[in-house]
Amino acid sequence: MLDKLPQDVLHYMALTRTELSTADLVAVATARIVFARSSHALIAENKAVCQELDRPPGASGSALAVPVATTLSSSSNPVFRQLFLAAADNVPEAKALVEELVKASWIFDVYHAPQQLAMPFKVFGGAMAVLVGAPQLAVELIEASDEAGRSSCLLAGCDSGTTVVVRELLHHVPASGGYKTAIYADALVLAAGCGQVELVRLLLADAHCEPTATGSRALCAAIKGGHANVVRAFLLDGRIDPGADDNAAIVEASLSGMLEIVTVLLADSRVDPGASNNRSMCKAAGLGHSHIVAVFLAHAAVDPTAGGLEALHAAVAGGHAAVVSLFLADNRIDAANCSSLLTLAVARNHDAIIKLLLTAGCRVPRMPTPGPVSTST
Repeated sequence: MLDKLPQDVLHYMALTRTELSTADLVAVATARIVFARSSHALIAENKAVCQELDRPPGASGSALAVPVATTLSSSSNPVFRQLFLAAADNVPEAKALVEELVKASWIFDVYHAPQQLAMPFKVFGGAMAVLVGAPQLAVELIEASDEAGRSSCLLAGCDSGTTVVVRELLHHVPASGGYKTAIYADALVLAAGCGQVELVRLLLADAHCEPTATGSRALCAAIKGGHANVVRAFLLDGRIDPGADDNAAIVEASLSGMLEIVTVLLADSRVDPGASNNRSMCKAAGLGHSHIVAVFLAHAAVDPTAGGLEALHAAVAGGHAAVVSLFLADNRIDAANCSSLLTLAVARNHDAIIKLLLTAGCRVPRMPTPGPVSTST
């Protein structure tokens, strides 16, 4: 397997475990550019070796969950950090190679940096400083950066939780047109998804931040990440409607099975857990989240019979006996009229659910009477 890799990539593998001179950094970076540009083919043929390439020095176990082509540009890689710091010190060959690496790996699309053939250092320098763990350097680079660079740095700061950088950048991102509103909205989504509650509060307190600019994306990002403290911060702010986008927030929390967040959302009167025929409860029931279903059944806005017992149907189809038991214990559901669910349980071999339905009084569906047998020849 190793003999299929270019010698310059093997050189990179040998050198990533040690401190490097500028000359060695240049050699390693050059090898990485070659590797990044041919990474798709190499990944297909040499997956195990690629994983070894992407494991930082001293790490054990599986490789980092990042694309091979981006690893030299990650904060976990000491080689790139050293190369970047040399570039920030205006070492010409280091700066040129950092720019080339960024161009080869396309690592800044998430931070809105322009994907141009020639991406100058000032565009991504601040953001890269954040990612390699040099926040004070990022602050120094902000002044020399342009509009796109400052915006990229703000987004990187929110993504990584670098408060000092975000505080500084709140005064530098341009306010022209709707650009600042859009950048702040994306920054809020990143900070919320990463659970950076301090940064979320910092952004919400800024006059230029409009948390509703992306609908419920920021709130749902916090929910997907399981960050109840961020959800509380949004609800306390009051501008994001947790019932927006057809109650997307409570649906997302139900899918995730996060009881604390479901409870927080249900305490807000703008949330309707019974919307769209108990869509939220249906999602929870279909995934077997019995603790979430129990909370919904206790809510006054939820009718478990809505949509033709759709939520109970989802629980039976999924084979979730504990959830089915909760529904059958609710006196609003007449088990005698659940024969279609018994048929479904039999078809899917859910024996425990069959027993629950029969015990609750579910009628066995009547089989059609066979017609007379024809004797004609």
